Amino acid sequence: MKRLSWILGAWVLIGLLGAASPLRAQVIKINFDMTMVGVSRPLTGEMFPFTATGTGTLDTMTGQFSFNVTTSAGVTFTGDGIMGIGTTGLAFATTTLQSLDPVSTGTTVIDGQINVDTLELTGNIVAGIPDRLGPAPFGFVHTTATFIATRAP
Repeated sequence: MKRLSWILGAWVLIGLLGAASPLRAQVIKINFDMTMVGVSRPLTGEMFPFTATGTGTLDTMTGQFSFNVTTSAGVTFTGDGIMGIGTTGLAFATTTLQSLDPVSTGTTVIDGQINVDTLELTGNIVAGIPDRLGPAPFGFVHTTATFIATRAP
């Protein structure tokens, strides 16, 4: 019985520490202006450097995260998913990614950090779209990028 009490106490403590995150202490939806710099690579091995600009949003209570950026080649990408933020500002996310030219879908993984004072989000994105340049799996494109997302007014 003591062991069960100890385990339940540990779970409560972990839950309280997680709830103590400065961003979770208040209900807040953050709007961002985003800039990305990266490289896309199809299966042919070619490399296509790009820059992208756009917007993003994060609801710190639900973790709902989305972004919409347009690359220097004029291609628009949107992502919707969940972002988790730790008490130190460490931020991880996964999103479903859509490209509108041509219409194709994929997945992103984000490894970032949010400054809890300025609410600036920075990090790396890895994305894969199996049907970006043709039918999957032969149309696969892999993208890596760094990003900065500053709080929008």
